[in-house]
Amino acid sequence: MKSWLKYSLTAVAVAAFCTAAGVIISCGDRDDHILACNSVKLEPARAGQCSFLGEDDVKKLLEEHYGYCVGQRLEELDLDAIEAILDEEGAVKKSEAWFTRDGVLHISLTQRTPFLHFKDGKSSCYSDSEGFLFQPYPGVNPAVSVICGHSPIGANASLKGKLPEGETAEWLEKTIGMIDWLQKKGVQTDSLLCRANGELTLVSAKDGEHFILGQPDGWEEKYRGIVNYEEKIKPVKGKYNTVNLKYKNQIICRKDM
Repeated sequence: MKSWLKYSLTAVAVAAFCTAAGVIISCGDRDDHILACNSVKLEPARAGQCSFLGEDDVKKLLEEHYGYCVGQRLEELDLDAIEAILDEEGAVKKSEAWFTRDGVLHISLTQRTPFLHFKDGKSSCYSDSEGFLFQPYPGVNPAVSVICGHSPIGANASLKGKLPEGETAEWLEKTIGMIDWLQKKGVQTDSLLCRANGELTLVSAKDGEHFILGQPDGWEEKYRGIVNYEEKIKPVKGKYNTVNLKYKNQIICRKDM
């Protein structure tokens, strides 16, 4: 082989090697960059889901209880620990954390849907339809039935989770069942009052009548009492301020409170 051709082929081979090496080094540098977490993203909530926690809330929780995720290598992120921290939040039913190779830590939250809101002037808490109690979050006011007064929940208002078995847990279960049943019948249950003994009064959203329901039982009979008042008594006698339905087979109407 002629010497000039030999040297030319050698030069081409060296150039090709250097180019390949440069690509490998470049890819290695880029891979090191990709392997670091560069952001935390909260996935959008599903349609109709209440959002108590936003992306900033999630970042703050992780910074306080886990540390800064941004800057950590992705494979060093403890996803189980991150999920455990988020699952401790009362409004969170289930969390899921994962990362993608673009350096993003993704967070998905299934948040609880409140069904009742208990208020007694000093404390406040939500209950979902399963009787799980959790605390309100600033700036979030979902439209649910509000029960005001000294209800049996009382001292349990600061509790996070299900009530222990007993009379209070049974009362809550029956209250949820009654209000759910009335709502399905088309009764507006925006506002209720409660006494310490657990007796409930439904405040009419339309004309302000106080329907005294008593204990959360006998739903069908009490519903029939509301219907009879609206369809038969009120059109003839006019509006009454209180309509007592807690006694069997009786509707006691009063003009005064």
